[in-house]
Amino acid sequence: MKATQLDDPMNPNPHALHNLACNYFSGKGVKADMELAAHYFDLAAQQGLVLAQINIGNMYHSGHGVPVDLHKAREYYAMSAHAHADAKGLLEAVDEKIAQAGGPATPQSAAEAGAAPATPTSGGGFVASVKRFFS
Repeated sequence: MKATQLDDPMNPNPHALHNLACNYFSGKGVKADMELAAHYFDLAAQQGLVLAQINIGNMYHSGHGVPVDLHKAREYYAMSAHAHADAKGLLEAVDEKIAQAGGPATPQSAAEAGAAPATPTSGGGFVASVKRFFS
């Protein structure tokens, strides 16, 4: 199966998308490609897969493979905070970074303030490994 077949809206499989993203992130079996990793994490996250929401949030939080965007990171962490303890902690951490930077905590309040937004493993190991970026 070609990688591009996985983003078929008629047959989304968030677990397959997440696994593919992990492979692109780590370079396992394919050439490492952070842009594709982010793309497939995002597709899986939009399908509601909690680990994908955390992983794409981590990428935006750390700037690993994508530009740092704390508001996007917050959005993804908020999607998964109800279901995963790590996401709750990461949501608190990104809120603290946003507050330290003097910015509003939510994209809505950022827009109201006139601010423009800033331009793995399948079982959660990526979550643990990414924490070192936030220390």
